[in-house]
Amino acid sequence: SMLVDLDVNVTLIEVGDRLLPLEDKAVSREVERLLKKRGVRVKKSVTVDAERTSIHDDAVELAVGEEMLSVDCVLVSVGRVANT
Repeated sequence: SMLVDLDVNVTLIEVGDRLLPLEDKAVSREVERLLKKRGVRVKKSVTVDAERTSIHDDAVELAVGEEMLSVDCVLVSVGRVANT
């Protein structure tokens, strides 16, 4: 949400049905509510279709579900699993 403070449009894309799936559902809902209140657009239960996504000189066209998003920058964050 720091980027929102810098007047950047931010869209958070989550493949699951909620943010922070390992946390309590109430915490997950509250984090989503606060992000939206700050101006972050949240899209859940969607994936990025690599076959329909294209990279141009000055932008990336992301195929998110049925929607196409034109973006300047993509920041990817993934979870991890302990190696036990």
